[in-house]
Amino acid sequence: MTLQSDIPVPPAAVDSLSQCVLQDLAEEFEQAIFLAGAPAESEDEIGEVVGVATTDNLETALADAGITLADSGVVGGVTGALLADCYHSDVPAAVLIVRSNPYIPDPAAARTVIEEALEPLVEFDIDTQELLEQAEEIQKQKQQIAEQLQQYQQQQDQQPAMKGMYQ
Repeated sequence: MTLQSDIPVPPAAVDSLSQCVLQDLAEEFEQAIFLAGAPAESEDEIGEVVGVATTDNLETALADAGITLADSGVVGGVTGALLADCYHSDVPAAVLIVRSNPYIPDPAAARTVIEEALEPLVEFDIDTQELLEQAEEIQKQKQQIAEQLQQYQQQQDQQPAMKGMYQ
């Protein structure tokens, strides 16, 4: 199941949304695995994945899949509410958190968390080709912007300095 919103879910609606989802679907869950992104603090962190689990069995599964367990921190928003509600409803749950670019959409990080963390935990493959294509397109756009900025700076360097009106 995927929850998607074009706007952030208002904090006042997070708990009721989580309870509604869990109430309608908890009986069908064997376990729940949520994906989340967190802003990377450096370029080197982008793509790193850590996990949080509500049961010892899921912690073992995360470790067996090569996923580092988070030392500390808070999972907020809808994901945090869903994780808490699963815990209180005895539904085994985990969150896979990928460090992503804090400034622009990061489909490469999304692809990483799916391929390197989620797929080893589930019994099916997820097609990430569209994420790869989006990542390549964003990279091209970043390169174009860098080239335009460089051209602009070269033009500025070649123009004689304008004297101020009072000089």
